[in-house]
Amino acid sequence: MAHKTFIPKRFFSKCKISKKTSEWINSELVEVDESKEFEGAVLNLGRQDIKMLSDQGIQVTLDSKKIYCYIDIEPKQTIEFEGNSYIVTTARNYMKHDKLRVYYIERVQE
Repeated sequence: MAHKTFIPKRFFSKCKISKKTSEWINSELVEVDESKEFEGAVLNLGRQDIKMLSDQGIQVTLDSKKIYCYIDIEPKQTIEFEGNSYIVTTARNYMKHDKLRVYYIERVQE
């Protein structure tokens, strides 16, 4: 029996992976925006999350959160959510039978 994770739709919000690259176009280096929009559920960390991150040597602050989503995100990528930017610090597979992923993120201080 396959397990299916259920996170209510109301927890999901529009998010964006910020990615800018440069490429040569007509002998000119041009910045290209390769940002990608997706839906993710950004939540505060629970006790188990804090323990797991601390055990991995990752510093947990009041700006640390987790995001559940159905896309692959690389560590160190920047995510925009509700006007704030977050850096992906680490990831974990949520369940082997589901495509849901959990990423731990830290707000970027501007």
